[in-house]
Amino acid sequence: MLFSRKLRNEIINLISLFTKKKIILPFLWMIFYVAICIFIFREFNFWSPKMLKDTLFWFFTSCLVLFFNVNNIKDNSFIKTILFESFKLALVAEFLLNLYTFSLAVELILVPSVIFISLLITVANTNTEFNVVKKFLSFTIGLIGLFLWIYLAVKTYQTSFNDFNNSMLQSFSLPILLTISILPFLYFFAVFMQYESFFIRINCMTKNIEKATQIKKAVKKTAKLNLSKLNMISKRFLKIEAFSSQDVFQYISSLINQK
Repeated sequence: MLFSRKLRNEIINLISLFTKKKIILPFLWMIFYVAICIFIFREFNFWSPKMLKDTLFWFFTSCLVLFFNVNNIKDNSFIKTILFESFKLALVAEFLLNLYTFSLAVELILVPSVIFISLLITVANTNTEFNVVKKFLSFTIGLIGLFLWIYLAVKTYQTSFNDFNNSMLQSFSLPILLTISILPFLYFFAVFMQYESFFIRINCMTKNIEKATQIKKAVKKTAKLNLSKLNMISKRFLKIEAFSSQDVFQYISSLINQK
C-alpha cells in the first residue's frame, strides 16, 4: 500500500502541479513571504545565516505539507493543530540538526527519511483512500518523536544545563516561529481558494451572469475574510433557493444563522 502504483501516481501528480500557473504563482508568493519574514527576523537578531539549514529543513517538511493541505483549512481551529505539529517537528529538527549530533550514517538516514515521510503525508492527504497510509506515516513520525524525547531525557540527565546555549534555544524555536509567521499567508490563501472554488460552482449553476454577480457580491459582503462563515455559506448554499430569492443578500445572511 505504501508504494502502490496509485500512490506513486499521486506523487508524480503532486510534482507535476509545480508546472501549473495556479500552483506555481502562490508557491512563489509563499517563498517571497517567507523570505520577508526571515529578513525581519534577521533585523531583530532572531535569524542568522548559520540557521539556514534549520530553515530549509522546516521549508521542505512543515511548510510544504501546510501549503499542499491548505484546502483542508476550513476554520480558525486549524491554528491549534498546526502549532502542535510544528512543536513536534521543532523537536525532531533540533535533534537531527543541532542539539545532539548523531553519527554521520544515522543522520544520512534520519534527515532524508523525515523529509520523505513528510512529503508522503502531503500526498496521502490528497485522497481519502490513503488514510491508512497517512495513519501509518503519522505513527512512524510519532515513534521518531518518542525516541527523541527519551533520548532527550537521558542526555539532559547526563548533561549540565549550562551546555544549553542561546543558539540552541534559537534553533529550537525557529520552526515554531516560522510556522506562526506563515499562518496569515496560509489563512488568506485558504480564503482565496475557497472563494474561487465557490464562485466557479456558482458560474456552473446558471447562465444568468447578472444574478450570479449579485450572489457573489452578497457572499463577499457577508463572509468577507471570515473563512468559517465562507465555508458555512458554501456548504448550505442551494441553487433553487438562491436563484429564486428576491433578496439575495438576505438569503446568504440566513445561511449563517441556520442551526
